[in-house]
Amino acid sequence: MKYIILFISTTCSAFANDGAYFALGNQLIPIQETDISVQKEILHLKKINNQFIEVSVYYEFFNPKEAKELIVGFEAISPEGDVDGSPKNGQHPYMYDFTVSMNDCQFAKVLFVAYWSFFTMR
Repeated sequence: MKYIILFISTTCSAFANDGAYFALGNQLIPIQETDISVQKEILHLKKINNQFIEVSVYYEFFNPKEAKELIVGFEAISPEGDVDGSPKNGQHPYMYDFTVSMNDCQFAKVLFVAYWSFFTMR
């Protein structure tokens, strides 16, 4: 009996509210590519002023063939739960200062596309 009570008490204390940080399927997506794949992904999360989360992501790609240009997209679905996840001016409501660098060179321009624009109406 005491093992059952111990098990239930530890299970109940494991629940948490993730609030604005919950999102679905944030990932790097190679667009129209079948040869090059993501081989390694390292996420680094840093809490800032107990209010924001700075996210740094390191990717390594595997290309078994010759070098070529690759267009990739970073999918960032709006958060759910106790926040307003509606796009603001066509942008993600809680993502800003998004930068991309490759081989220690920062890209001068990054294109943002609203989530709904990935779909076509019939």
